[in-house]
Formats: sequence, C-alpha cells, structure tokens
Amino acid sequence: MLRNELLVLMNTCRVDLGREWEQQSTERTRGCQEIRLTRAGPHRSERVRRGAYLLSGRLVVVTDFSLLPTSSGRAGRRFEAVGERELYPAAVAAIATLPGAASGLTVVPEMTGPLGIPDFVALVGGQRNLDARARLRVPPILSELDAQIIAVLHPQAPRTVEYLQAQIQMRQDLLRSRLSSLRRSGAVAETSTGAWVRDPGFTPGGSLYAVEAKVRDFPRALKQARRYRTWAMNYVLVLGPLGPRAAKQATEEVIADGGGLVIDGKWVRKPIVRRQTTLQRIQAFEYLHAALTTPPALGTA
Repeated sequence: MLRNELLVLMNTCRVDLGREWEQQSTERTRGCQEIRLTRAGPHRSERVRRGAYLLSGRLVVVTDFSLLPTSSGRAGRRFEAVGERELYPAAVAAIATLPGAASGLTVVPEMTGPLGIPDFVALVGGQRNLDARARLRVPPILSELDAQIIAVLHPQAPRTVEYLQAQIQMRQDLLRSRLSSLRRSGAVAETSTGAWVRDPGFTPGGSLYAVEAKVRDFPRALKQARRYRTWAMNYVLVLGPLGPRAAKQATEEVIADGGGLVIDGKWVRKPIVRRQTTLQRIQAFEYLHAALTTPPALGTA
C-alpha cells in the first residue's frame, strides 16, 4: 500500500504536499493541474499510485491528475472529465463516513472488478490482510477457476484432490493442472500425503464497497450497483439532486436492497453488512490487490 502524506482534492485540484514530497512542476491541463512529484530521499523516482487512503486520521486521495516520476518526461495517465465527477467530493465524503471507517480505509478509483468498473471501491478495515497479501509476492489470482480453488482450500486443513473436485465440479485433469500452476506461483502447497493447502496470505479482511456516482438515470445506476454485489460486499449510490418522486423511488429500492444511498450530498441510507461467499471475498480481494500493486502505464490516456 502507498504510504505518503500527499492529499489531493479531486475536483478543485488543490494539493497539499507533506514534508517528504517535493513539487517539481505544475501546468494547467484540462482545467486541472498536472503535478510532477518526486519523493524526497533515496527513492526519488518512485511512482505514486492512484488510490486513496486514510492516514493519520485524514483521507488521502490520489486521482484525477497525472503523477509522473521525474525520470520520465512522458505524459501520465489522465482521466476524462464527465458529469459524474461533480459528485465525486460527495462520494469521497460518504466513503469517509462508511460504517467502521474509523478502523481504516483503502479506496481505489475506477478499479476493474470481476464484473464492472465502479467509480470507487472502498475497503473498510482489512489493511493488515492487504499487507500480508502484498508480502506474499504471488501474482494476483484473477482467473475464476483459480479463485475457486483458492476459496475451497484452507491454510491449515489440507484438502484432497477428490474433495476439491467434489466442491468445484472440475475435471480432475484440469484441476491437477491448475493446482500445479498455482504451486509454481507459490499460492498453494502440496503436503506429504498429497493433499493441498493455500498460503495464509490469501485471507481477505474488512468490508468492501462499490461506490457509483450518477447525475441522472437512477435505474441504470441501480442496475450497475446490483451487478457489483456479485463480488463487492455492498454498494453505495451517490446521486445528484432529485425531484420528490424520483427521490422516493430511489430510496425505496435501495432500502429494499439494503444498499447505501446519498442524494445531493446527504446520506439517505447507509449500506448494511451482507454475508458473502468465500469465493466472492477472494475474488474481490485479488482484484483490489491487483489495482494497488499494478501501477498504471505511463504515456496512456
């Protein structure tokens, strides 16, 4: 995880640099500032990853601008301005007050999930689990087949191939092939009796929320949010001002779902905690791990 004291407020592009950061140059880009930064000290060319983190009791947001290591003169990754971005400050404020947020937040904008790309993904708690997963140094498990195997395996209780096959309904030759590949990566290990265990680093923690902002078209926003719940623990919809009839419809449907709803910058309903399968939690955690450890390519728009 990124550990710094860089604070960026997205729409205003106001930048507050901590002591360990040096501002190298700024220029006006699409109505926003492009910031070139380098880390003070020995790791001067370290890239700053997109994301947002709660550090020392304040939300640290890194998005909506270009961050470049000073060793490169190529353009950084930019984000196109769209109407929904006007709602992002309200989305960030809502994220900061999610249930349990005081235990720590990890927030990633525009994260690709197993199904869809929410405006934000927010993990409440679970920071130790993320750190343990990063220390594992195993590539993210993004294949659904491999995630199924990881989900059925246990860190301490060995599972036989026959047990795995019965749980996953996978051909035994394919199952053995996937187990061999996962063993080579370090994700799983075979015991002396021929049974299998997964590495303890594959232990999801915290509660993961998908946050979607929409200026209009509530039915479409709700449809998207419900898709995210195939892997996220729950969703939060952040909407702009609505008329009484539209606000009533949105409130009723989101409450029936148990989801979260923000209208015109105010919480209407906070999301409930939903039970998830181990596979859902593993998949969501692996995609989050991938987003935090795979830096965006420079020179892409």
